[in-house]
Amino acid sequence: MKHFLICDDHDLMREALSAMVGTEWPDSHINQARDFPQAWQAALSQQDICLIDLTMPGATPLDGIRTLRTHAPTTPVLVITGKHDDAEMMALLDMGIAGFVTKCTNSNIILDAIRLVLDGGRYLPPRLLEMLLASRRTGAAKSETSAPQTLLTKRQISVLNLLAEGKSNKEIGRELAIAASTVKTHLEQIMRALCADNRTAVIRKATDLKLLA
Repeated sequence: MKHFLICDDHDLMREALSAMVGTEWPDSHINQARDFPQAWQAALSQQDICLIDLTMPGATPLDGIRTLRTHAPTTPVLVITGKHDDAEMMALLDMGIAGFVTKCTNSNIILDAIRLVLDGGRYLPPRLLEMLLASRRTGAAKSETSAPQTLLTKRQISVLNLLAEGKSNKEIGRELAIAASTVKTHLEQIMRALCADNRTAVIRKATDLKLLA
C-alpha cells in the first residue's frame, strides 16, 4: 500500500489530486493537509510521497518546504504549483525536492511525474532542467565534478546501465519491475540531463562521463 500526503490550501485542487491518486492507486492511503503546519504534522508519519503546493498558510514557501524536509527527510517531495519563480525553484532543488509540475498541466503528465518520483527518479520541466544543468556546469568547472552525474538519481543510473546492455523499454521495465511508460519518462529526463536526443547519444555521453557500471 502506498501512502500519499497531498497538501494544498484549495479544497478543489486537493480533492482533485486525491481522486486522481485514488483512481490510479486504488489501495493507497491518502492524507490531506490544507496548510504547512498540518503538512509538517502529517509528514511525521511515514509517507511514500508528498504532493505539495508552495503557497499555503503557515509559512513562506522556502521555510515551509525546509521544515517539511526536516520532519521527513527521506520522503520524496513533488511540488505541484502555479508559481514560476526561478530563483525559488532552484533554492528548493538545493533542498532535495524530487520534482516540479505546474498546476496547468494535464493529469497524464502529473501521473507520469508521480510514478517517476515513486520509482526513485526526479521530474523536472525542460526549462528548469536546463537551468539546473547550467548551474551544475558552473559548479563543476570550479570543483572538477561532472555536472550531469549530479543530476541523475541512482534509479536513473540503473536505467542507463540496462539501456547500455541493449534492452528495450519493456525489458528494462521487467528488470526493474516498473511500467514501460515509467522507463520512458526516466529516459526523457536522462536525455535532457545529458543533452542527448536519442538512445545512442545517451549511451555515448554516459560512457564518456563514466556513468555506466
